[in-house]
Amino acid sequence: MRWGNAKFGENLLAVVEHQNQTFTFDQPLDTLLAQGIPHHIHTAEDIKKLGGHSTDLTFNTLTFAAPVLKPGKILCIGLNYTDHAQEVGAQIPEYPTIFTKYSNALIGPTDPITLPKESTKIDWEAELCVVIGTQTRSVPENQALNHALGYTVINDISVRD
Repeated sequence: MRWGNAKFGENLLAVVEHQNQTFTFDQPLDTLLAQGIPHHIHTAEDIKKLGGHSTDLTFNTLTFAAPVLKPGKILCIGLNYTDHAQEVGAQIPEYPTIFTKYSNALIGPTDPITLPKESTKIDWEAELCVVIGTQTRSVPENQALNHALGYTVINDISVRD
């Protein structure tokens, strides 16, 4: 199953692909997450029962926005690759460095990236992103993936000067 927020004119709507069938919802994915809906969907019947509409659209041809528009937190792990730590001249930490980003840093895959004029050292990295789909705190490691909605790839842009 693949989830996303797709652009339909000025509207952003949640979409889900299940067994090569694309369904739309009448609100963005953030709203569905707040209601806990994605974690109750396992079949096409569940999708329809919980407000999804079957469409003739093909998931891969949609124009997507960020997968979650207003996440509560964006936690990032820094210096988690030896090569990257060496590349930036940093010591490899005993534990990964955690930093945050603001939700307005999120854009869709085809949206333009606005770079600051004040910087001449812009760095980018392709990163794996885990989208947590439920409120989570102090979860045992063996239950952690039960809280993940899914995974996506992000382009992490950083100013280095």
